[in-house]
Amino acid sequence: MNIRSIVPRPAKVGLRWAQRRWADYQSGMYGQLAGPTNTEAVSLAPALELEQPIMPSAFFENKVHNMQTAATRIQQVLLLPGQVFSFWHVVGYPGARKGYKKGRNLVAGKVQGDYGGGLCQVSGLLYYIALATGLEILERHSHSIDIYAEEDRFAPLGADATVVFGYKDLRFRNNTAHALHFHLTANTQRISAAVSSSGPLSATTPEFIRTDMPGRRVVQTLVGGDTVAVSEYGVGAL
Repeated sequence: MNIRSIVPRPAKVGLRWAQRRWADYQSGMYGQLAGPTNTEAVSLAPALELEQPIMPSAFFENKVHNMQTAATRIQQVLLLPGQVFSFWHVVGYPGARKGYKKGRNLVAGKVQGDYGGGLCQVSGLLYYIALATGLEILERHSHSIDIYAEEDRFAPLGADATVVFGYKDLRFRNNTAHALHFHLTANTQRISAAVSSSGPLSATTPEFIRTDMPGRRVVQTLVGGDTVAVSEYGVGAL
C-alpha cells in the first residue's frame, strides 16, 4: 500500500509548507521575505498598471471574492530594496479559516472546485509586472496544461504563474534601489494591478514567443531581448 494515498491532503499540504518554511530559515531566506508594513511611510509614484478581464466561469462570485481577499493582503506590503516578495508568505493559507472560498482550480491536470480559486490570475498579474519592471524572478511555475481557447484567453500564454500552497510559489526580489508597492482591485468585470515606486522605475514589454507542437505548446519569454523563461504546456480543453 502506498502510504501517501491514505494521508489526508491537508496533512500533506501542511507538511510541505513546514518543509518549505524550514528551508527558508536554514538558507536565510525567511529574513528577506517582505511582510505587512506602513506603506504610507514612503512617497510613491505610479510606475506601471495592468488590467485583465475576469472571465465568467463556475464559482464566479467566489473567484472575485478570493481575488479581493488576496488584494487586501498584498496591498499591506512595502517591498524594500533587496527584499523578496513571496506570494504565499503574503497571501496566506487559501482556506476557509483565512476568508477564502471554493473556486475553479486546475488540480492534477483537471479543472475542479477547490479553495482559493482565482488566485492564479492574481499571481499571474504580479509575475507580468515583475517581468516588465526587470525584477529578479526567483521562483515561478507555469500551468501544466493550456486549457483556454484563444477567444477565452485573458493573458498571453507564458504570462501565467500558477501557485499551489506548500508546493509552488511565486517569488521575486526587488533588485532596484527603490521601495515598491503593489495595488490591486477586482470587481465582477476586471482585475487591475499597479506598481508604485519611490524612485524612477523603467518598464518594458515582455515578449512571449509561442511554438505549437503535436500535443504541446512551448513559450519562450523574453525581456529586453534576453530569454528569462521557457514554459511548456500540454493541450487540454475546458
